This record gives sequence, C-alpha cells and structure tokens, in this order.
Amino acid sequence: MKRYLIYLLALSCTYGTFAFGQTLEPVKSKADIQKALKQSPALSFKEKTLSPSFVLSKATDASLKADFSVKSEASAEIFWEENFDKGTDYWKLASESPSIVWENKVMEESKSFSTIDNTNITSLFIEGSYRYGDRGQATATSNAITVPANADISFYAGYSLSLNQGYCTLTLNISMDNDQWLPLWNSDDEKEPKNWVWRYIKKDLSAYAGKTVYLQWVYNGYMGEFAIDGITISTPKVIEKVEVKTGETIYLTDLSVGEPDSWLWNFPGGTPSSSTQQNPTVYYTKDGTYDISLTVSNSNGSDIITKTGFVEVTGEKPVADILPPATFRYFSTRHPMIAPLVTVQYKDNSLHYPTKRMWEFTGIGEDGTQTITSSEENPNVNYTFLHDQNVSLDVSNQHGSSSTSLDVSVEYSGLISNFQPNDTPFTFDLGDGYGSFPGTNKMKITEYAEKFSKPSRPIMVYGVNAYFTKATATELLDQIADVSVKLCKSENGLPGEVLESSSWRVFELETGGGTSIPPTTFEFSKPVSINEEFFIVISGIPEKNDGVDVRMATANFRDHGNTAYLKHKDEWKAASDFFPAGQNHTSYLVAPAIVHSVLAPISEVPLKVGKDAGVAELAFFSYCGYETPIKIDQDWCRITSKPNGLTLDTIRIAYDKLPEEQTERKAILTITDGMDEVNVELIQSKGNPSQISIKEKENLINTTSFSDEFILSIPANTKNIQVSNVAGKIVYSYKPTPLEQNIKINCSNWDTGIYLIQVGNRVLKGLKY
Repeated sequence: MKRYLIYLLALSCTYGTFAFGQTLEPVKSKADIQKALKQSPALSFKEKTLSPSFVLSKATDASLKADFSVKSEASAEIFWEENFDKGTDYWKLASESPSIVWENKVMEESKSFSTIDNTNITSLFIEGSYRYGDRGQATATSNAITVPANADISFYAGYSLSLNQGYCTLTLNISMDNDQWLPLWNSDDEKEPKNWVWRYIKKDLSAYAGKTVYLQWVYNGYMGEFAIDGITISTPKVIEKVEVKTGETIYLTDLSVGEPDSWLWNFPGGTPSSSTQQNPTVYYTKDGTYDISLTVSNSNGSDIITKTGFVEVTGEKPVADILPPATFRYFSTRHPMIAPLVTVQYKDNSLHYPTKRMWEFTGIGEDGTQTITSSEENPNVNYTFLHDQNVSLDVSNQHGSSSTSLDVSVEYSGLISNFQPNDTPFTFDLGDGYGSFPGTNKMKITEYAEKFSKPSRPIMVYGVNAYFTKATATELLDQIADVSVKLCKSENGLPGEVLESSSWRVFELETGGGTSIPPTTFEFSKPVSINEEFFIVISGIPEKNDGVDVRMATANFRDHGNTAYLKHKDEWKAASDFFPAGQNHTSYLVAPAIVHSVLAPISEVPLKVGKDAGVAELAFFSYCGYETPIKIDQDWCRITSKPNGLTLDTIRIAYDKLPEEQTERKAILTITDGMDEVNVELIQSKGNPSQISIKEKENLINTTSFSDEFILSIPANTKNIQVSNVAGKIVYSYKPTPLEQNIKINCSNWDTGIYLIQVGNRVLKGLKY
C-alpha cells in the first residue's frame, strides 16, 4: 500500500489570526501530524530539451629598507611574455598520439584572440581525437625561465567547459628541474561560463623567486579543444596611489630589500586594520583617502615606510537586499517560512555598504494593523501573527538610496521547498539518448541533492514528498530497484552524514497521468531534529537503458538561486556548475514536512517573587509540548503542576521561604521540547512583592486566547471578574455567585488585541484574534 506524506501541517487557524490563536489545541503528536499530511495536490509540469629568460637579481648585503606596492594590471611590469605570433620555437612539443597534435593556428573569427589583443595573429592550439581509442597525452614545455621576485604568471585559455567536461583537460605545470612537475592550474578549476570563451587566469609565482623554472602545458584525454595565448610573467612596480571602489580587494606586495623576516602592516580605516603577512589584502567600506604603513624587521634592525593618501576609495549607491531568517519556502505560498512567537533575525544583505537603514515589519505588534520599524543593521523580531506578512528595507549612503520588500509566511509547520514564485515544474531531456535530468541517464549522474538553509528556529523533519513525472521499467531488476530519499547533514556545503532515510521501489512511485504530478511520500521511521543547513538526497534511480525511464520534477532553469546538486562520477557538483552558463540554476521539487520548535513564555520573565514561601505561575506556550521533569538548578523550588496536554499551559513552581541571612537568590528552569530549550529565571527577593499562593485543589484558568467567546473556569467563591484592554478601559465586569465555576463570556464585539483578565486577585493575559 502506498503512503502519502503530509501536504501541510497547518492548524485550523484563520488567515491573519494571532499566532497565539492556536494555543488551546492538543499538543501535536506524530499520529496527528501524519493524519494532517494527506491529499497533497497534483502539480502541472512540462518537458523541455536542454539543450627568452629574465633575471631579477636578489639584493645581498644591503641595508634593510621598507617598500611596497599593489598587484594589479595597472601596476604590473612585464618581464617575460609569449603570444605565439612568431611560432613555437621556444617550446618543445610532444604527443603520445599522432591524432593529438599541437599547432600554431590562426583561430576562426569567433574564437580569435584578436578580440582581446587586436595585434594578435596566431595562438597555440590543440584538439583531441573524437575516437576514444586515440585518447592520450600531449605536452608543450618551455625553455628555462628565471623568475623575478613577487612575480605572477597570467595567460588566456580558450575552451568550452560543457564540451570538454569528462573528456579532456588542460593543465599548466611548473618544474625547477624539468623532471618533477607541480600543477599551477587545471582547466576544470574554472566553473563559469560553460560555453567557449577566452578565460583570463592569473597565478602567484612568488614561491619561485630567483629560481630557474620550466613551464609545461599538458593536454590529456580525447575530444575537446584548447587554445593558449597572452602568457606573461610580471612583477609589480612602485606606484604612488591606488584608486578602488568600496569593498574592492587590494592585493599588497612587499618590495622591501635587505631580507626582512617579519612584517607589520597598518591599514587605518581598512579591513583588516593590520596584518603580519608578507603580502596581505585589505578593503575599505567607506569613501575617503587612507594611509598605509609597513614596518619590516630582521636581526639587524627595522625600517618603516608610510605612504600618505595611498588609497583613494569611492563608494557607490547601495542596492537594498534582505536576507530572511530562513530562505526555504512555505510550499503553499512560496514565500520564505519563518517561525512565530520566538525570536528570529533578519540581516541586511545590501550591496555597496549603506550607512543608514530603516526596516518595517508587519505581524509583530499587539494587533494586526501595526507596522513596527527598526534602524538596526540586523534586527531581531518576534511574530505574534501568522500567515502572510511583509518586511521592507530602505538603505542609503552618501551616493544614493535604495529600497526593497519581501513577503514571508509565518507558520508553525508545513511542507517546504525551494521553488520560487515564478518556477514551473519541468523535466529536461538531455538529448542524443543520454536520458533525462533529473532522472535516468547515461552521464554517470547517480544521485540528486536539494540544499535547504538553516531554519529560523530548530525544526523536526518527519519525511519528504518527492514529485516524479515518470517511472516506467520493463525489466524486473529495474522495477524493484529501491529509490531512496535521505536526510543528510551539510558538510562543507555538500551532502554529508545520513541522518534518516526512506525508500520505495520504482514500480511504487507515484506519477499520476498527463501533466498532473502527485507526490510520492517518503516517511521517516522517526522524526529528526535539525538546526543547521541540510540536504535531501534522492538516490537509486536506475541507469538509463531501453526499458527504464524514471524522471523527477525540477524548476525551469533560471539565472540565479541554484539549490540543486548532482553526483557526477562520484563527485558532488552544483547543477549550475554542471550545465552551460546562463539559465543553469534550478531547484528540485522535493518538499520536506517540518514542524518548528516554538517555546515561548507568555508570562513576564524573569519571574519575581517575595521572601515568603508560595507558588509562582508561568504561562508557557509550546507547540509540541515540553519534556518532563523540567530541570531546575536549585533545590529551594520545585514544579508542582503536570502538563495539561495543550499548547498553552500554566506551570506552577512552589518555592520555600527566603532565609533571613539572604536578600536574594535565583533559580533557572530549563524547559525543552527535544528540539530547543528555554531558560526561565526565578528571582526571590526581599524587595519583591509577596506571591499569592494558589492551592492545588483550585480550578485554574486555562483559557488565555479566544475569538468570539470563551469560558472561564474559576475557583469557587470568586467574587469578581473584570476584563480590560491594554489602555485600561473595562470591557467586561461580572460578579459570579459562590457556586459558579464556568462563566461564558461573549466577546464578539471586542477589538482584536491583548486583554487583562482579572479573576479575584489574579490577573492573566488574554489574546483576542
């Protein structure tokens, strides 16, 4: 029998109500969650086809003298260069295969290096055979070159990442003896763009200063082509001033003489403000002119140089951007999903260093009409209203201003995905019989992974809905192949340790019919607590053959926001690094079912009590209940109540009389739901008012949230009930008879907001939604 996961863990709350409006419900058990996660809707999808040597003498026996410059094209002095316009006499060319030959070639117009250097004529070129049996290696080795101090090597390599990937590579090696080689660069190091372009590469040669070296280009594999041109070895020259934009990195280089062995740089106004590296980097976040100082030392002494006004920094108009507390999205709205009631943090992710900010938030005030503002860079907020809310950010600096806004979904629980508002589910035909993406293929892609951000608060993951658009197999072994969904840790930004998994066989996968996609539910045997970035990994899809075709839905390719990864030849790669540049970002249609940990004291904390013995009450909200016994770090107080099974509970703490020799003491209550914990401080002091003790037999008031009416359960002999709003206006007053214990109060004409409910000498907070 097939299982269906949770479409949505939504509670029976009305749009726009207070988050507290869900308090008088049973604590959500696993059975409740499983029951609520049925009948996920089908989605529509489409299918789309993817388509000579120079020597710089080393100073000897010279006095120590400090000096520095920056590494940049404008400040570079060329010591050696090669553009192949005069042939390849400086290079020794060799090949293992007659089908793989180096040549000095006039490139076709679209690939000509003349687009970069208009005087260029020819480039060094190599192309592999299209026959796998002719694969091999070819090398081009330079004559000896003596490397100057503080040198860089730069060059251009022209090739296509998409066409060469998996078939051939180009490597630049370096050697000091023309025998033992070390790699400087490999064509696979580059990630963008995927199409054929001239790529500018620059590598540091300072480790080889004063040494004689050889350079060697190595082609390895078959198919594919590479072109090489514009090779230079250069060193920085002394300059008087450098002009940069805010945030632009400055690469400093030590030009001191006299063999210093320690360095101290000072960058007033920069980041960092100082450094002890020989060749550090620095950047600036504000407009201005800045000095840089360098002190160099060795056993013979020290020297210092200060270049006044060396750096001139110019800022730019800021571009506003909001980083929400979590970036994954509520499945129903495709807005970032944020936890209610508890503290969450927004971050200013704007470009170009704004100096002023103004945030506006809805859903965090005492009623639904308020807009709360903040001028902090990264403000903390607590949502008191559920569902769709808005946050806006205005930023400015001396160069201008910018603004943006973001809709978010404030929810306790539900399905999440990374699908953006304009995404449409697709599957992609890889063409030429290679299969589908994501799905069965002949490209050695064996697993797919979707990355999810750290949640705004800890969550429990109960399972995953995965959406398959096709699942056919004619051979028995393919039909019974296990397709699994795994919840994995994120390790260095890639899938790591498996925390939980679930699987179905190919013939059991749900695919629907036509353009309708029902979910296939992968329910975990036990829920997993998560408070970091994580991955959902899909594996076990059979390799493509004539009888099997399994496809998963993914978002139509876009130019930003990739969250999809794939394992290709046992190596995890982002989909945006695998497919051609441009529209190569996507997200798989997989939807974990989550529940936020929401633990929130409703009473004012810390709890303060007087010197006499008594009982303190803590009104406490926990969406998933709380574990017992509650930990207390002192023995002069103890919990005397039991959980009431509701999301809002009153925890009673009995405490002893304060010893005469003490003026104050404190205790910490640690309340946890297994995902998160909250510490509540209880302070007993001679200066605090005495707490009125409530006996165990008294019937406590549990109702603290309501809509049109509510029932107060009151102790016997209660003499007066009074309800007032936060402005002090009395909206309800009643004197019960001695035997009345349940009072029904109609509040349909009250405004939504916070009310104080006074029962005798007790006052509780209530929320009308």
